[in-house]
Amino acid sequence: MRYLKTITLVLFLLTNKLLISQGINFNSEVYAVEEFENIVKKSKKPTLLIAFSSHCDICGHMDTAVYRKKEVGKFYNKNFTICKIDLEKEFANAFISKYQIYGYPTYLFFNTNGVLMHRQKGGFPVKEFLELGHDALDPDKQFLSASFKFQSGVREQELCKNLAESAKEMDDIELQRKCVICYLDQNKNWGTDEAVKFIFKFTESIQEPQFQFVIKNRSLFEKIIGAGKFSEKFDNIILKDIAENAYNQEMGILDTTKAKEFAAQYLPSFETEKALWLFNSNE
Repeated sequence: MRYLKTITLVLFLLTNKLLISQGINFNSEVYAVEEFENIVKKSKKPTLLIAFSSHCDICGHMDTAVYRKKEVGKFYNKNFTICKIDLEKEFANAFISKYQIYGYPTYLFFNTNGVLMHRQKGGFPVKEFLELGHDALDPDKQFLSASFKFQSGVREQELCKNLAESAKEMDDIELQRKCVICYLDQNKNWGTDEAVKFIFKFTESIQEPQFQFVIKNRSLFEKIIGAGKFSEKFDNIILKDIAENAYNQEMGILDTTKAKEFAAQYLPSFETEKALWLFNSNE
């Protein structure tokens, strides 16, 4: 019986090792920025740094359900040197500061010169995680090369759309704004599902040109996005803009007159009244 248990344990360990070897092979878990930079410099292919937390459910799911998949390992092991860092460790602060890591899991892609060329965060199904790796290598979707193209005058609609996504993730607000305007200027039909979802994602102020389209087509957005999700975001956008432009910080109150004057430039009267009511209710 003892031998049977031993054989079962050995088979389990061998099977588990085989499953892991079929997936992503991590070069190492890094503990210092300098150590990681040396790995990047020595690598003959791009480097992927996966920043995770040992207490993150999504990170755990990615580790067991995505990274260990054979097709994931085949693609990523071939195209990247892969390292990981636990953001819960004290030494991780240097990585967080240097690479502006907010949230986890975060994926940072570096070229062979050590330049951050692409990034993304969150959990992904296997198919989308593979697409992320392909995007990092694709000059038309990779943040670094796409931004160079855009700055040099290339304004293809698809490039603007993809670069807006990357710029948002890279926290390059100015580039994101330019790409959004460029994409919408070229898109003649804002009423498609794709355009509505894009506008919903990238509208962040009532002062942006596309906001008027949103207000006039609220029912369309509610149908495609969902009424609750739509209202939550755009009510917050309206309240934020009113607060920034009409809130008296010294007195700690909303200047109602100023708020109405500001809101009237961008909102129909009923939206203005609703916004003021919401603002006062949240006080």
